Amino acid sequence: MPRARKAYHRDSTRDGLALEHLPSGNWRARVWDRKLRRYRSATRSTEEAAQTAGEELRAKFTLGADSAAPCTFDAIWAAYQTERLEDGKVNQRTIESLRRVVEGLRAAGAVNPKSEAFRGAVTRYFRTLELSRSKSQHGRAAVSTRKRMLSQIRSLLNFARVSNWLIADPLAGFKAVGDREQDDTTREVFSVTEARRLVALDLTMDPVWIHAVLCLFAGLRDAEARAVTWEDYREEQRVIWVRKGKGNKARAIVVQPELARILSAVSDACGPTSEKAPCLPSQPIARPAKGRGLASYSLFLRLLKDAGIKRERGTDPITGMPRRLTRHALRHTYCAAMLATGESGVNLRIMMGHSSEDLTAHYGAQVTTYRAQVEREGWQRGQLHFQAAPRAG
Repeated sequence: MPRARKAYHRDSTRDGLALEHLPSGNWRARVWDRKLRRYRSATRSTEEAAQTAGEELRAKFTLGADSAAPCTFDAIWAAYQTERLEDGKVNQRTIESLRRVVEGLRAAGAVNPKSEAFRGAVTRYFRTLELSRSKSQHGRAAVSTRKRMLSQIRSLLNFARVSNWLIADPLAGFKAVGDREQDDTTREVFSVTEARRLVALDLTMDPVWIHAVLCLFAGLRDAEARAVTWEDYREEQRVIWVRKGKGNKARAIVVQPELARILSAVSDACGPTSEKAPCLPSQPIARPAKGRGLASYSLFLRLLKDAGIKRERGTDPITGMPRRLTRHALRHTYCAAMLATGESGVNLRIMMGHSSEDLTAHYGAQVTTYRAQVEREGWQRGQLHFQAAPRAG
């Protein structure tokens, strides 16, 4: 049954200010916006405060009737807080994040969105960005952080455009991140030696190690490796089905011969074919023991320490962010190593669930890390050798 459309109250207060006493004891002032045909409200604890807030609210939104009137970024920000925060459409944490962005724009001189200097001031703001909690020693924020901040600025400008304060978008086509910065952002990978150290631990009863092996040999994401079950592993077909992937995209991944041998040993140790404590086929392959989960990042760091792998990798020369090995770096290692063996980028994109070929093509810098060793040891196309080097002949 279709949802009924909420009808506006037809009363005599559309041309003025209406005060309403709420059951909570607060007072709400409502002003009808003729341009957008909707109410704008402000809630206060007393009737006098609500009356004052309503008068201020009505005065602010008379500006929306004339797009040629002067418009400041501070006025847009004040109106945005009044409507979004009090209506519960935006939480307090988002407002605090937006407030830091507005303060930075004000310091950079981005005051009037209608002026020709506004775009240049926003550019200066992103060049001297030091507001992110992921700030590096160079004072530059990550690519994803700058993209998020640009989207916050656009939300304020779109609010002004909807309110008829702005006709055109002053940041049309603006990018907080350059093309070279986006394409060359470092994807951390394990070297072949480090991958072999990790596999050589051979902890068939340790769910943290099993989880890492699934990410390394199948390119699974963290959550995907936790969710894959023994039923999803088709031993006869040498395929792992990912049914709970990113974006709910089901896909099949070809199982490497080395991974098949590892999964066979894991199954005999704590899987469905175990003689001591067999599990159901519906259980996850990386099934955590009682009282020990996989969500703790400290368990992965302990695994790297046991394998003698250094986590810190210095500082990224482009973004200025610290470089570290993470669980997701195991997925990057799989993609780069597969491309180094000559695997088709189209096949890899399908198995990895990438939305576009550009995501797969961005591993070009990491492929060179493996290509020399792959050619020297004679890896076959589409086969990884993270347990040992392939035998000659």
